[in-house]
Amino acid sequence: MTSISGNFFRPGTATSQPATLERDGTGEGRYTVTTEAGDIFNGLQIARTSERLPGVVRAISFTDANVFHTRDDDAVDALLGGSGGFSGWLLRTESSLVKSGIIAVLTVLLIIGVFRYGTPALAYVGAHLTPLNVMTAMDAGVLATLERATMQPTKLDEETQARLTARFDELVQDSGFDAVPLRLHFRDGGRIGANAIALPGGSIVMTDQLVARSKHDGELAGVLAHEIAHVEKRHSLQQIYRLAGVWFMLGVIGGDAGQIVESLAGTAVAFSTLSYARGFETEADMRSAELMVAANADPLAFIDLIDRVTKHSEGTGLGSLVRSHPGRVERRAAVCAHLKTLIEDYDCERGDVSDDLSGLPGLHSVRPAA
Repeated sequence: MTSISGNFFRPGTATSQPATLERDGTGEGRYTVTTEAGDIFNGLQIARTSERLPGVVRAISFTDANVFHTRDDDAVDALLGGSGGFSGWLLRTESSLVKSGIIAVLTVLLIIGVFRYGTPALAYVGAHLTPLNVMTAMDAGVLATLERATMQPTKLDEETQARLTARFDELVQDSGFDAVPLRLHFRDGGRIGANAIALPGGSIVMTDQLVARSKHDGELAGVLAHEIAHVEKRHSLQQIYRLAGVWFMLGVIGGDAGQIVESLAGTAVAFSTLSYARGFETEADMRSAELMVAANADPLAFIDLIDRVTKHSEGTGLGSLVRSHPGRVERRAAVCAHLKTLIEDYDCERGDVSDDLSGLPGLHSVRPAA
Protein backbone atom coordinates (compact mmCIF):
# COMPACT_ATOMS: atom_id res chain seq x y z
CA MET A 1 0.00 0.00 0.00
CA THR A 2 1.36 3.43 -1.00
CA SER A 3 2.21 5.63 1.96
CA ILE A 4 3.13 9.32 1.72
CA SER A 5 5.24 11.13 4.29
CA GLY A 6 4.46 14.74 5.10
CA ASN A 7 2.98 17.12 7.66
CA PHE A 8 -0.57 17.14 9.02
CA PHE A 9 -2.38 20.35 10.00
CA ARG A 10 -5.44 20.25 12.23
CA PRO A 11 -8.19 22.89 11.77
CA GLY A 12 -7.52 26.13 13.61
CA THR A 13 -3.85 25.35 14.34
CA ALA A 14 -0.71 26.93 12.89
CA THR A 15 1.58 24.03 13.76
CA SER A 16 1.88 20.69 12.03
CA GLN A 17 2.72 17.15 12.99
CA PRO A 18 4.89 14.76 10.98
CA ALA A 19 2.53 12.14 9.58
CA THR A 20 1.85 9.60 6.85
CA LEU A 21 -1.09 9.41 4.45
CA GLU A 22 -2.46 6.19 2.94
CA ARG A 23 -5.66 4.68 1.62
CA ASP A 24 -8.29 3.77 4.20
CA GLY A 25 -9.63 0.24 4.06
CA THR A 26 -13.04 1.38 5.30
CA GLY A 27 -14.23 2.60 1.90
CA GLU A 28 -13.22 3.72 -1.58
CA GLY A 29 -12.16 7.34 -1.76
CA ARG A 30 -11.33 7.51 1.93
CA TYR A 31 -7.90 7.97 3.46
CA THR A 32 -6.10 7.59 6.81
CA VAL A 33 -3.55 9.94 8.36
CA THR A 34 -1.27 8.58 11.11
CA THR A 35 0.74 11.16 13.04
CA GLU A 36 4.22 10.57 14.50
CA ALA A 37 2.62 10.81 17.96
CA GLY A 38 0.38 7.86 17.12
CA ASP A 39 -2.90 9.67 16.48
CA ILE A 40 -4.95 8.07 13.71
CA PHE A 41 -7.57 9.84 11.61
CA ASN A 42 -9.68 7.46 9.55
CA GLY A 43 -12.30 8.01 6.83
CA LEU A 44 -10.86 11.27 5.53
CA GLN A 45 -12.25 12.43 2.18
CA ILE A 46 -10.21 14.67 -0.13
CA ALA A 47 -11.84 17.93 -1.14
CA ARG A 48 -9.02 19.38 -3.25
CA THR A 49 -5.42 18.67 -4.25
CA SER A 50 -3.13 21.49 -5.36
CA GLU A 51 -1.42 21.41 -8.74
CA ARG A 52 1.98 19.84 -9.19
CA LEU A 53 4.56 22.62 -9.52
CA PRO A 54 8.37 22.42 -9.25
CA GLY A 55 9.65 23.31 -5.76
CA VAL A 56 6.14 23.94 -4.37
CA VAL A 57 4.67 21.94 -1.46
CA ARG A 58 1.70 19.79 -2.48
CA ALA A 59 -1.37 20.50 -0.34
CA ILE A 60 -4.15 17.93 0.11
CA SER A 61 -7.25 19.45 1.70
CA PHE A 62 -9.89 17.22 3.29
CA THR A 63 -13.61 17.83 3.64
CA ASP A 64 -13.31 18.26 7.42
CA ALA A 65 -10.78 21.13 7.00
CA ASN A 66 -7.71 19.01 7.85
CA VAL A 67 -4.74 19.59 5.52
CA PHE A 68 -1.81 17.36 4.60
CA HIS A 69 1.40 18.81 3.06
CA THR A 70 4.06 16.82 1.20
CA ARG A 71 6.83 17.29 -1.37
CA ASP A 72 6.52 13.74 -2.72
CA ASP A 73 4.64 14.56 -5.94
CA ASP A 74 5.12 11.13 -7.50
CA ALA A 75 3.69 9.40 -4.42
CA VAL A 76 0.66 11.74 -4.43
CA ASP A 77 -0.04 10.99 -8.09
CA ALA A 78 0.36 7.26 -7.49
CA LEU A 79 -1.89 7.29 -4.44
CA LEU A 80 -4.62 9.42 -5.96
CA GLY A 81 -4.43 7.77 -9.35
CA GLY A 82 -4.18 11.18 -11.03
CA SER A 83 -1.66 13.05 -13.13
CA GLY A 84 -1.49 16.21 -11.08
CA GLY A 85 -3.88 18.20 -13.29
CA PHE A 86 -2.95 20.39 -16.23
CA SER A 87 0.14 21.81 -14.55
CA GLY A 88 1.45 18.34 -13.86
CA TRP A 89 0.85 17.31 -17.46
CA LEU A 90 2.57 20.45 -18.67
CA LEU A 91 5.53 19.85 -16.40
CA ARG A 92 6.00 16.29 -17.68
CA THR A 93 5.59 17.46 -21.27
CA GLU A 94 8.23 20.15 -20.84
CA SER A 95 10.62 17.59 -19.43
CA SER A 96 10.35 15.47 -22.59
CA LEU A 97 12.09 16.83 -25.69
CA VAL A 98 10.07 14.54 -27.94
CA LYS A 99 6.73 15.63 -26.46
CA SER A 100 7.75 19.28 -26.50
CA GLY A 101 8.76 18.98 -30.15
CA ILE A 102 5.45 17.38 -31.09
CA ILE A 103 3.50 20.07 -29.23
CA ALA A 104 5.54 22.81 -30.97
CA VAL A 105 4.91 21.33 -34.42
CA LEU A 106 1.18 20.91 -33.72
CA THR A 107 0.98 24.51 -32.48
CA VAL A 108 2.63 25.83 -35.65
CA LEU A 109 0.30 23.73 -37.83
CA LEU A 110 -2.70 25.02 -35.87
CA ILE A 111 -1.64 28.63 -36.38
CA ILE A 112 -1.08 28.04 -40.10
CA GLY A 113 -4.46 26.32 -40.34
CA VAL A 114 -6.25 29.22 -38.66
CA PHE A 115 -4.67 31.80 -40.98
CA ARG A 116 -5.00 29.63 -44.08
CA TYR A 117 -8.55 28.39 -43.57
CA GLY A 118 -10.12 29.81 -40.41
CA THR A 119 -9.64 33.52 -41.07
CA PRO A 120 -10.80 33.38 -44.73
CA ALA A 121 -13.86 31.36 -43.71
CA LEU A 122 -14.78 33.86 -41.00
CA ALA A 123 -14.14 36.76 -43.39
CA TYR A 124 -16.47 35.18 -45.96
CA VAL A 125 -19.28 34.77 -43.43
CA GLY A 126 -18.70 38.23 -41.97
CA ALA A 127 -18.72 39.89 -45.40
CA HIS A 128 -22.15 38.44 -46.15
CA LEU A 129 -23.52 39.50 -42.75
CA THR A 130 -22.32 43.10 -42.89
CA PRO A 131 -25.28 45.55 -43.04
CA LEU A 132 -25.69 47.61 -46.21
CA ASN A 133 -25.61 50.91 -44.31
CA VAL A 134 -22.18 50.03 -42.93
CA MET A 135 -20.87 49.20 -46.40
CA THR A 136 -22.27 52.48 -47.73
CA ALA A 137 -20.51 54.36 -44.92
CA MET A 138 -17.26 52.62 -45.83
CA ASP A 139 -17.64 53.72 -49.44
CA ALA A 140 -18.24 57.34 -48.46
CA GLY A 141 -15.28 57.37 -46.10
CA VAL A 142 -12.81 55.78 -48.50
CA LEU A 143 -13.96 57.97 -51.40
CA ALA A 144 -13.56 61.10 -49.30
CA THR A 145 -10.08 60.02 -48.25
CA LEU A 146 -9.06 59.20 -51.82
CA GLU A 147 -10.27 62.59 -52.98
CA ARG A 148 -8.33 64.37 -50.24
CA ALA A 149 -5.19 62.35 -50.84
CA THR A 150 -4.87 62.02 -54.60
CA MET A 151 -8.00 62.03 -56.74
CA GLN A 152 -9.52 65.04 -58.45
CA PRO A 153 -12.81 65.61 -60.30
CA THR A 154 -12.92 63.83 -63.65
CA LYS A 155 -11.88 65.64 -66.81
CA LEU A 156 -13.79 63.26 -69.08
CA ASP A 157 -16.35 64.93 -71.31
CA GLU A 158 -20.03 64.34 -70.58
CA GLU A 159 -20.55 62.26 -73.73
CA THR A 160 -17.83 59.78 -72.71
CA GLN A 161 -19.17 59.54 -69.18
CA ALA A 162 -22.72 58.96 -70.43
CA ARG A 163 -21.58 56.31 -72.92
CA LEU A 164 -19.56 54.34 -70.36
CA THR A 165 -22.28 54.69 -67.72
CA ALA A 166 -24.83 53.23 -70.14
CA ARG A 167 -22.46 50.31 -70.81
CA PHE A 168 -22.03 49.85 -67.04
CA ASP A 169 -25.81 49.85 -66.45
CA GLU A 170 -26.24 47.15 -69.09
CA LEU A 171 -23.67 44.96 -67.36
CA VAL A 172 -25.39 45.47 -64.00
CA GLN A 173 -28.71 44.47 -65.53
CA ASP A 174 -27.16 41.38 -67.14
CA SER A 175 -25.61 40.40 -63.82
CA GLY A 176 -28.97 40.19 -62.08
CA PHE A 177 -27.22 41.41 -58.92
CA ASP A 178 -29.30 43.70 -56.72
CA ALA A 179 -28.19 42.95 -53.15
CA VAL A 180 -26.05 46.10 -53.21
CA PRO A 181 -26.81 49.16 -55.40
CA LEU A 182 -23.99 49.54 -57.93
CA ARG A 183 -22.81 53.04 -58.88
CA LEU A 184 -20.09 54.16 -61.31
CA HIS A 185 -17.89 57.17 -60.44
CA PHE A 186 -15.32 58.84 -62.69
CA ARG A 187 -12.25 60.51 -61.15
CA ASP A 188 -8.88 61.84 -62.20
CA GLY A 189 -6.71 59.23 -60.48
CA GLY A 190 -3.72 61.46 -59.72
CA ARG A 191 -0.81 59.36 -58.44
CA ILE A 192 -2.99 56.23 -58.44
CA GLY A 193 -3.04 56.49 -62.22
CA ALA A 194 -4.84 54.05 -64.53
CA ASN A 195 -7.11 52.22 -62.15
CA ALA A 196 -10.53 50.81 -61.40
CA ILE A 197 -11.60 50.27 -57.80
CA ALA A 198 -14.57 48.39 -56.33
CA LEU A 199 -15.64 49.43 -52.83
CA PRO A 200 -17.75 47.30 -50.43
CA GLY A 201 -20.96 49.32 -50.76
CA GLY A 202 -21.17 49.08 -54.56
CA SER A 203 -19.23 52.20 -55.54
CA ILE A 204 -16.96 51.52 -58.52
CA VAL A 205 -14.39 54.16 -59.43
CA MET A 206 -12.82 54.35 -62.89
CA THR A 207 -10.01 56.83 -63.45
CA ASP A 208 -9.51 59.10 -66.44
CA GLN A 209 -6.08 57.57 -66.92
CA LEU A 210 -7.55 54.11 -67.42
CA VAL A 211 -9.98 55.44 -70.02
CA ALA A 212 -7.05 57.11 -71.81
CA ARG A 213 -5.12 53.80 -71.94
CA SER A 214 -8.01 51.91 -73.51
CA LYS A 215 -8.33 51.36 -77.26
CA HIS A 216 -12.10 50.86 -77.26
CA ASP A 217 -15.04 50.69 -74.88
CA GLY A 218 -15.05 46.89 -74.94
CA GLU A 219 -11.84 46.84 -72.93
CA LEU A 220 -13.30 49.18 -70.34
CA ALA A 221 -16.52 47.17 -70.20
CA GLY A 222 -14.52 44.05 -69.34
CA VAL A 223 -12.79 45.90 -66.50
CA LEU A 224 -16.15 47.18 -65.22
CA ALA A 225 -17.54 43.64 -65.31
CA HIS A 226 -14.48 42.53 -63.33
CA GLU A 227 -15.15 45.19 -60.68
CA ILE A 228 -18.86 44.32 -60.56
CA ALA A 229 -17.78 40.77 -59.77
CA HIS A 230 -15.68 42.01 -56.84
CA VAL A 231 -18.79 43.64 -55.35
CA GLU A 232 -20.99 40.61 -56.06
CA LYS A 233 -18.57 38.28 -54.30
CA ARG A 234 -17.95 40.72 -51.41
CA HIS A 235 -14.21 40.54 -52.14
CA SER A 236 -13.48 44.02 -50.76
CA LEU A 237 -15.03 43.25 -47.38
CA GLN A 238 -13.43 39.83 -47.20
CA GLN A 239 -10.02 41.35 -47.88
CA ILE A 240 -10.57 44.05 -45.25
CA TYR A 241 -11.63 41.49 -42.65
CA ARG A 242 -8.71 39.21 -43.45
CA LEU A 243 -6.26 42.05 -42.86
CA ALA A 244 -8.01 43.87 -40.00
CA GLY A 245 -8.91 40.76 -38.01
CA VAL A 246 -11.86 39.10 -36.32
CA TRP A 247 -12.46 41.80 -33.67
CA PHE A 248 -12.69 44.48 -36.34
CA MET A 249 -15.21 42.32 -38.23
CA LEU A 250 -17.33 41.68 -35.13
CA GLY A 251 -17.39 45.41 -34.34
CA VAL A 252 -18.61 46.25 -37.84
CA ILE A 253 -21.27 43.52 -37.96
CA GLY A 254 -22.42 44.36 -34.44
CA GLY A 255 -23.20 47.92 -35.48
CA ASP A 256 -20.42 49.65 -33.53
CA ALA A 257 -18.96 50.82 -36.80
CA GLY A 258 -18.74 54.63 -36.65
CA GLN A 259 -15.26 54.90 -35.19
CA ILE A 260 -14.10 51.80 -37.05
CA VAL A 261 -15.17 53.09 -40.45
CA GLU A 262 -13.61 56.48 -39.76
CA SER A 263 -10.35 54.80 -38.80
CA LEU A 264 -10.45 52.61 -41.87
CA ALA A 265 -11.08 55.49 -44.21
CA GLY A 266 -8.36 57.61 -42.66
CA THR A 267 -5.45 55.22 -43.10
CA ALA A 268 -3.44 53.72 -45.91
CA VAL A 269 -4.75 50.32 -44.84
CA ALA A 270 -7.98 51.23 -46.62
CA PHE A 271 -6.09 51.58 -49.88
CA SER A 272 -4.02 48.44 -49.47
CA THR A 273 -7.20 46.37 -49.09
CA LEU A 274 -8.16 47.35 -52.62
CA SER A 275 -5.50 44.95 -53.87
CA TYR A 276 -7.05 41.52 -53.78
CA ALA A 277 -5.82 38.03 -53.10
CA ARG A 278 -4.98 36.03 -56.22
CA GLY A 279 -8.01 33.78 -55.77
CA PHE A 280 -10.35 36.78 -55.70
CA GLU A 281 -8.84 38.14 -58.91
CA THR A 282 -9.27 34.82 -60.69
CA GLU A 283 -12.88 34.58 -59.52
CA ALA A 284 -13.58 38.11 -60.76
CA ASP A 285 -11.97 37.27 -64.12
CA MET A 286 -14.33 34.33 -64.59
CA ARG A 287 -17.36 36.40 -63.66
CA SER A 288 -16.26 39.22 -65.98
CA ALA A 289 -16.08 36.76 -68.88
CA GLU A 290 -19.61 35.55 -68.10
CA LEU A 291 -21.03 39.08 -68.04
CA MET A 292 -19.29 40.00 -71.28
CA VAL A 293 -20.69 36.87 -72.93
CA ALA A 294 -24.16 37.91 -71.77
CA ALA A 295 -23.55 41.33 -73.31
CA ASN A 296 -22.44 39.72 -76.63
CA ALA A 297 -19.03 41.37 -76.29
CA ASP A 298 -15.42 40.21 -76.33
CA PRO A 299 -14.77 38.60 -72.92
CA LEU A 300 -10.99 38.73 -73.34
CA ALA A 301 -10.50 42.38 -74.34
CA PHE A 302 -10.00 43.62 -70.76
CA ILE A 303 -6.90 41.45 -70.43
CA ASP A 304 -5.22 43.45 -73.19
CA LEU A 305 -6.01 46.68 -71.34
CA ILE A 306 -4.68 45.40 -68.02
CA ASP A 307 -1.53 44.15 -69.75
CA ARG A 308 -1.07 47.59 -71.30
CA VAL A 309 -1.47 49.22 -67.90
CA THR A 310 0.93 46.74 -66.30
CA LYS A 311 3.77 47.87 -68.52
CA HIS A 312 3.46 51.40 -67.14
CA SER A 313 2.54 50.57 -63.53
CA GLU A 314 5.95 50.22 -61.86
CA GLY A 315 6.15 52.47 -58.84
CA THR A 316 2.48 53.44 -58.87
CA GLY A 317 0.57 54.19 -55.70
CA LEU A 318 -1.57 51.96 -53.53
CA GLY A 319 -4.49 50.11 -54.98
CA SER A 320 -2.96 49.57 -58.41
CA LEU A 321 -5.28 47.86 -60.85
CA VAL A 322 -2.70 45.21 -61.62
CA ARG A 323 -1.41 44.36 -58.15
CA SER A 324 -2.01 40.68 -57.33
CA HIS A 325 -3.49 40.05 -60.77
CA PRO A 326 -2.33 36.89 -62.53
CA GLY A 327 0.01 37.32 -65.51
CA ARG A 328 -1.53 38.08 -68.90
CA VAL A 329 -0.79 34.69 -70.47
CA GLU A 330 -1.92 32.81 -67.37
CA ARG A 331 -5.16 34.71 -66.95
CA ARG A 332 -6.01 34.59 -70.67
CA ALA A 333 -5.63 30.80 -70.61
CA ALA A 334 -7.76 30.52 -67.46
CA VAL A 335 -10.52 32.75 -68.85
CA CYS A 336 -10.47 30.89 -72.14
CA ALA A 337 -10.84 27.54 -70.36
CA HIS A 338 -13.81 28.94 -68.46
CA LEU A 339 -15.40 30.25 -71.64
CA LYS A 340 -15.24 26.78 -73.14
CA THR A 341 -17.38 25.52 -70.27
CA LEU A 342 -19.99 28.15 -71.23
CA ILE A 343 -19.80 27.89 -75.01
CA GLU A 344 -18.93 24.67 -76.80
CA ASP A 345 -15.98 24.95 -79.22
CA TYR A 346 -15.28 28.54 -78.20
CA ASP A 347 -12.29 29.95 -80.10
CA CYS A 348 -10.14 32.24 -77.95
CA GLU A 349 -8.18 33.54 -80.92
CA ARG A 350 -11.02 35.02 -82.95
CA GLY A 351 -10.92 38.46 -81.34
CA ASP A 352 -14.10 40.53 -81.13
CA VAL A 353 -16.95 38.06 -80.74
CA SER A 354 -19.89 40.43 -80.64
CA ASP A 355 -21.29 39.01 -83.90
CA ASP A 356 -20.85 35.39 -82.83
CA LEU A 357 -22.48 35.11 -79.40
CA SER A 358 -25.86 36.64 -80.03
CA GLY A 359 -28.64 34.18 -79.36
CA LEU A 360 -26.46 31.36 -78.12
CA PRO A 361 -28.27 29.05 -75.67
CA GLY A 362 -27.29 28.60 -72.05
CA LEU A 363 -26.32 32.19 -71.31
CA HIS A 364 -28.72 32.24 -68.34
CA SER A 365 -25.76 30.70 -66.47
CA VAL A 366 -24.23 34.15 -66.11
CA ARG A 367 -26.86 35.04 -63.50
CA PRO A 368 -25.53 34.85 -59.94
CA ALA A 369 -26.72 32.06 -57.69
CA ALA A 370 -29.47 33.08 -55.29
